[in-house]
Order: sequence, then C-alpha cells, then structure tokens
Amino acid sequence: MMNFSLPALLLRILQSFWFIPALLAGAAIVAAVGMNALDHAIGFNTSSKLAWFMQTPEGARTIISTISGSIITVTGVLLSTMVVVVTLASQQYGPRLVQNFIEDHQKQG
Repeated sequence: MMNFSLPALLLRILQSFWFIPALLAGAAIVAAVGMNALDHAIGFNTSSKLAWFMQTPEGARTIISTISGSIITVTGVLLSTMVVVVTLASQQYGPRLVQNFIEDHQKQG
C-alpha cells in the first residue's frame, strides 16, 4: 500500500508547472460566469448595442469561429514554445535541474 500524505500531495500540486495557469483559467471561468450574472441582474441588453455587429446568424457564427480559431492557434503556439524551452533546458542542464527550474517560480520570472 502506498503512503498517502496530504501535505506532500498539496506541496506537489502547488509546485507543479501547471498550477498557476490552471488557477488563472479557473479564475477566468468564474469571472465570465459572474459577469454574465451581473449583466442579467442589472438588465444590460447587448442586442441593441451590438446590432451592427451580429445582424444574422451567419455573422455571429463567423465571429465565434474566428475567435475560437484564434484561441486554439495561440494555445498551440504557447504549448509548443513551452515544450521547446523545457527540451532545450533538459539538454543543456540535465533533467534534475529542469525539475528544480519548474518548481522554483522566482527563477522563471
């Protein structure tokens, strides 16, 4: 049976490479839901303000597909850049130093 230690698991999660991006993504989702609820609570009507922007369903579909395509492109570029950086660091410094680099946020900034 494996030894399970909650503080060790928490420390491993906090030091992981994906903790801060996941935290920011979660905060963005919470902010989006909160802003949507705030818009409905105060009665903000976007249809009159954006009538020139989305007059037909095809226009809305085009806008949404453009935005989603650009988000996917940016995500792909960021992930591939991150893989290149980690690969180069592991070749130059060795895998043990890469682990230290990933865990230490002061060295990354």
